[in-house]
Amino acid sequence: MSIAEKIRKSREISIKVGSITFTGIRATFDEYAKYVNNSVYNGDVCKLHITGWDGVKESDILDDGVDKIIPFDKEAFDEIIVDKPEWSGEIVKALSDRAVNGAAARTENEKK
Repeated sequence: MSIAEKIRKSREISIKVGSITFTGIRATFDEYAKYVNNSVYNGDVCKLHITGWDGVKESDILDDGVDKIIPFDKEAFDEIIVDKPEWSGEIVKALSDRAVNGAAARTENEKK
């Protein structure tokens, strides 16, 4: 595995929101700074970083949906995340925390 692949692998995340687990790639510190400085909407941030989910039921995203687990679908995720602030807020908080913590850890390592 190349160094670049290791870096990308280290950015993989898993975020638990209630009974649902979202997976994706954490924001880099530069991306996080852009989001803060440009007032980017939570849904838009989620669209850029989330690549999967586990435990989402059709009834979680459709008022008349059934309690059946559905596979991740990027198009469906992009449509629903803008209407799910209870998901997007938690996801963005986790992405932000991990970007800041990652930058702090790198700074600490540089001091060694």
